[in-house]
Amino acid sequence: MHRDIKGTEKMIRAATYAQRRAQRGVSLVETVIMLPILLLVGLGAMQTALIYEAKSSLNYATFMAARAGALDHANPQ
Repeated sequence: MHRDIKGTEKMIRAATYAQRRAQRGVSLVETVIMLPILLLVGLGAMQTALIYEAKSSLNYATFMAARAGALDHANPQ
C-alpha cells in the first residue's frame, strides 16, 4: 500500500512537470500578441489628447482675436 502512494506521487510530479514544460514560452507568445494592441491603445489615447489640446488652443486664439476686434471696433491697425 505504501508503495502505491509513492508511485502515485511520482506520477503526479511527472504530470505536473510535463504540464509546466508544455507551457514553456506561452508568456512570450502572449506578450508578443498583446504588446502591439496595448501600444496602439496607449499611443491612440496620447494622439487624441494632443488633437484635443490643439483644438482647444485654436478655439482660444479665435476667441481672443474676436475679443480684440470687438474692443478696437474691428480696426485692423
